[in-house]
Amino acid sequence: MKVLSLAVEGVLGAPNGEYAFSAPDDVPNPITLVTGASGSGKSSLLRAIAVAKEAIGAYGAPASASTVLQRGRTEGRLHARWLLTDGERLTETGEVRLPSIVETTIAIGSEGFDVATATPEVELDHLRATFARYRAAPSASKVELFPARRHLHPELWRELPGELDAVREASLRLSLDPSKYGFVRRMFFDLVLAQGMRLQHMLATEGIVVPSEELDLLAPHRRALARLTQRLRLDHVEAGNAGQVAVWFARPDGARIELADLSDSEAQAVLFAATFQRQGLDDSLVLLDTPELHIPDVDQAAFFDAVCSLGVNNQVIAATSSRSILQRPGVAMIELGPSV
Repeated sequence: MKVLSLAVEGVLGAPNGEYAFSAPDDVPNPITLVTGASGSGKSSLLRAIAVAKEAIGAYGAPASASTVLQRGRTEGRLHARWLLTDGERLTETGEVRLPSIVETTIAIGSEGFDVATATPEVELDHLRATFARYRAAPSASKVELFPARRHLHPELWRELPGELDAVREASLRLSLDPSKYGFVRRMFFDLVLAQGMRLQHMLATEGIVVPSEELDLLAPHRRALARLTQRLRLDHVEAGNAGQVAVWFARPDGARIELADLSDSEAQAVLFAATFQRQGLDDSLVLLDTPELHIPDVDQAAFFDAVCSLGVNNQVIAATSSRSILQRPGVAMIELGPSV
């Protein structure tokens, strides 16, 4: 799922106006940078895209309409054009259910969201079901929001069940709740556990185990992290007494550092690498607020480029004030006016 354009009226924090995220031929811009002075509504515009999607079909509980409206207003409006992937358009039997481009209008009032579609051949129930579906398949299109106040929260892993609750996890994807990154420690442990079970099965059935990249379930995470930083390497995962799980990383000087003790910039690299791998963010819409968060000025452009390279055929819309990121050539840009 990609967003081609969005018209905003009366949405809290977001300046009224029409915003294009694609070329005139309806090809989504791979990267769109949203910039402007502090308080101009950069973060709110990203949030408005998320609200427009969730009002149609929510991964979790949609935002309350009263919290979306500008103060003093009793109604607002979001008008969006969406580009759907083939997987989103088709039923499980291969029947075409939706066109490739869908146009929606969300009227926001005190009673909630009123969704309508300007695309005649679209049945609203089908559209709602498609927008609400967060499929676990890595190749499935998704929408992901990285809020400005994001944090690994490695201490939250014990609150999650042994196998992550996919429904609960999906419900957090477009929220501002930083606890949605509490899965990281558990994810690494579950990967190592699954790898051990796979090795045991091979020994039992074949009597021999030949080490290979395919058997190392941590390898994709190592590669993703290596794209983001050369200063940190995923080393190993160990389980101790009383259900303790430690995830160890290595620095170039040979020092070993545990997940909870990473620096802020290191934690950002792990957060992005883990989320892209865990959620399977390909052919997806990625909303990224303040990509430069905790990253030294000299590294911000390279780090942003690396984040954008983690997935395949994604649409990235990023709100940023980083000079080095904004100087990136050949990138679509939306500059917002004075504070709203």
